[in-house]
Formats: sequence, C-alpha cells, structure tokens
Amino acid sequence: MLSTKAINDAMMTLVAADPATLAPATAGNKVALVVQPFTPDPNLTPADLVLATFTGSTPLVAGVGAQVVAYDPLAACRFIQIKEPSGGWYWHCTAAPASPETVYGVALLDDLGTKLLGMTLFDSPVQIKDVDDSIQVGSVRMYQTGQGLT
Repeated sequence: MLSTKAINDAMMTLVAADPATLAPATAGNKVALVVQPFTPDPNLTPADLVLATFTGSTPLVAGVGAQVVAYDPLAACRFIQIKEPSGGWYWHCTAAPASPETVYGVALLDDLGTKLLGMTLFDSPVQIKDVDDSIQVGSVRMYQTGQGLT
C-alpha cells in the first residue's frame, strides 16, 4: 500500500519531534566528519565509519528539541533539517595534521556516538592537510523519498 502525502507528512513531523532520535531534550545529536570511503546504507552503525581526528574535527552538536520540517520544491519532497550550532556546520583545522585526512561525508550520531541516525557523502571528497584547511556544510537534511529518509 502506498501511503498518502498526509501520512508521509505526519511521519516526518513525528520523527522530527521524537526525543529518542532526532529531537533530544538536553544533549544534542552530533554531526561528525567521516574519513573513509563508505556507501550510505540504512544498516550501517557507528562502528562501520572512521571519524576525522585532525585538530578542529570534533563532532559539532546540533540544536535540541523538535527539528525543522519543510518542503523542498526542487526535490518535490519534505525534509527534516537538523538545527545547526552557532557558527554553522564548520570545521577548521587548527594544527598541522600528522598525516592528511580525506573527508568523504558526514554522519549524524546521537549525543553519545552510539547510534548512527543518518549519513551522506560529499559530491567530492575534501582533503585536510594543513593548518587553516576547513570544511563547511550548508545544511544537514534528511529527505523523504519513496524509500524512506535519505
């Protein structure tokens, strides 16, 4: 059975406000940089990913409470936008890394880093190899598709 727009919209709203997943009340979820090639898959776990270690790569903490649900007319679907921290989704290397790190994408984790809630690949990997190299992500969104959230 194909669910209707009303059901899909309600599911997005419920997930965006769920304190056990995307809407923790006190300790925000985290967005981390992933430094190994990976294929996004709903069965991945935090143990399947290698996170960045360069100075300045600490996972950033998302805003708490219900996340933003909106509609993207270009993609013709709803999405959940994760509330960004002050300063946005921006990582800045502040000390020369021991060796260059190639960042392939980002992962959304719970506050303890024990649950993987979502992940995405960058269009092109980014290499962090020197002081002042940086990465900025415009937004962290989960899109609703015919197959679920992506």
